[in-house]
Amino acid sequence: MRTFLGIIAGVFITLFLLTGLLGAGAYWFIGSMGLGEFEEVPDYIEYTLTGPDEAEVGEAVTFTIEVTNTSPDTEHTIYSVDIYSELADQGDVTSAPEPVSTDPSFGYTELRYDTPLPPGATETIEVTLNPTAVGEHNVNIDVCIDGPFSIIERFHDLRLREAAVPAAAESSDE
Repeated sequence: MRTFLGIIAGVFITLFLLTGLLGAGAYWFIGSMGLGEFEEVPDYIEYTLTGPDEAEVGEAVTFTIEVTNTSPDTEHTIYSVDIYSELADQGDVTSAPEPVSTDPSFGYTELRYDTPLPPGATETIEVTLNPTAVGEHNVNIDVCIDGPFSIIERFHDLRLREAAVPAAAESSDE
């Protein structure tokens, strides 16, 4: 029995050490690639995300993002809006205002803005998705402030149901 417990303990210790090494390796890789480190979100930034709770498949779904700079004297920048959802991969993602660029290559869709946000200003961005999958979806839309590593996350649950089938026209045999 002691041998069995020793083997189990050895496996757990090995997994613990391996996890630590992988985490340290990932941290080193990000730093060595010049990708930077995550930063604190600047004070005085408020972000709200609103959207429908339910929609039909094939129906355009629009989320409204409002970012407010409540600082009395510091300008910030809306660097990007990042959409982490399988719904972003199911069709066109459109946005108003139009982003500077769109990049879907890192497992999420980045809408790059580089929009100045002066003190006291509010910027409204509307993102429209065209989902095709029935079910419960958790939509994660982040706003990056002053660069890619200062992130504010918001989540919104969306239930997509089958599109209603139009009633068949009555036929007459007359």
